[in-house]
Amino acid sequence: MELNKTDFAGDVLLIDKEGSGEIVLENGLIKDCRDFSTAAYLSLFGGNKRDKSGQTNETWWGNLISGTKKNEKLVSSFYAIVTGLPLNSMNIKKAVAAVKDDLEWFVDEGIADEIDAAIEATNAKTVQLAVDIRKNRSSIMKDNYSFQWQGGH
Repeated sequence: MELNKTDFAGDVLLIDKEGSGEIVLENGLIKDCRDFSTAAYLSLFGGNKRDKSGQTNETWWGNLISGTKKNEKLVSSFYAIVTGLPLNSMNIKKAVAAVKDDLEWFVDEGIADEIDAAIEATNAKTVQLAVDIRKNRSSIMKDNYSFQWQGGH
């Protein structure tokens, strides 16, 4: 039986906890993800922060597995920006563009029609990222991430 692309089969549920991913346990068992939040989280924060373009020596090991399709590779341009560049208005714009690039595979795969992202600095080191992934004008995944912008420190 083939699954509809909007019927997500599940993954390990990761949530953002104080700027890092945490596996969710429920009744002593690992909880599965029934939406796209883990996929989005890994797309944004799952790559190697030194990997600017999928370079062999700097990329996540999973990108090097033979047969891995381009849309399955994790580079996380967003993560590279927030850990490598100082927090300023120009780099916030770059980070927002990188969010959309990192999540573009949702559109390429027909899972979503639109990706919206916004970043707001809440103080000199902390930012709030809001992501809304939509299909047919309805949110299929909407999340907020609050974390310390580490670049330039």
